[in-house]
Amino acid sequence: MALEYRLSIAPKGHRKGRSFSVRLMHLVTANRAWDKAAGSDDLRPVYAAWAGSVAECNAFTANARSGRAIEAHTKHGHRECRVEFLKSGGYRYRTQRLAGDLAVVTAYLPALFELDPGFLPDRVRFVFAPPSWWVAEQAERLVALDVDERAEGAAAALFAAYLDRRTPLPLVTSPRFQLRLFRAAREEGWWHNAEGTKWKQGDLFVLPSTPVGLEWLALIDGEQEDVEALVERVTREYFEEEAPADGAADAWEVEAAPDEPVTVVPPLFMPATEETRDGATGSARGGGLLPDAGQPLRQLGLFGPVD
Repeated sequence: MALEYRLSIAPKGHRKGRSFSVRLMHLVTANRAWDKAAGSDDLRPVYAAWAGSVAECNAFTANARSGRAIEAHTKHGHRECRVEFLKSGGYRYRTQRLAGDLAVVTAYLPALFELDPGFLPDRVRFVFAPPSWWVAEQAERLVALDVDERAEGAAAALFAAYLDRRTPLPLVTSPRFQLRLFRAAREEGWWHNAEGTKWKQGDLFVLPSTPVGLEWLALIDGEQEDVEALVERVTREYFEEEAPADGAADAWEVEAAPDEPVTVVPPLFMPATEETRDGATGSARGGGLLPDAGQPLRQLGLFGPVD
């Protein structure tokens, strides 16, 4: 795995001592959506992932969590920027052990990544970042769409699951409707792709520009009425143009028994709900927007399920 940047923590006060370093996989800021990112020249991520040996990751993560100053350097040693994980930021950290002694750590803000916010928010706001392995796995089971649409359709189903928990409107559970909604949403002003530079980050910024392991990356941040207007329009168009011929009932190859609740699977770096972390499953509101995708916590792995 060739990674372009390194994150380093120098000894305190430039004294002699131990430094800590890992390879940066990607770092995402969303200053529009997190007020604690304002007022600092340092990058304050809403999500980051780094890799190294187990010992390197453990030591670096412990120091990052304490609020130590972090510098990002290119592989040639050029200082790129400073990074800060606020102690008061409310980050969650997850470690995944890979082959040999390699580990990957993800740090993220639950408020922007949890599938279910627990209440109906005034604004529809979340970071959408499904992992490539998860999209590929789900695409193999999505039989209602043409082969060349299935990867996009899997991402669309996850996107619809996020919206389902943030709008009072019911969403059609058909993959064809979800795909239509996903494509329409990407044309809206509340869909923000990554842009900008480390000096002027924009609404959503990622370093490096091509993040490792993510199939999609976008910030969704819109007023309820604007999102509801899109849902209503797409729903009307779907029923006028497509619904009669849509075989939604046989959309997914699901191994679970018919009366078994289906579980909506979050993206890779999103914490599962407390119930899922304890090993329970839940039903998707509105009849289930995704099929059951396996064991709890498996979505937390950047390159595959967590054991």
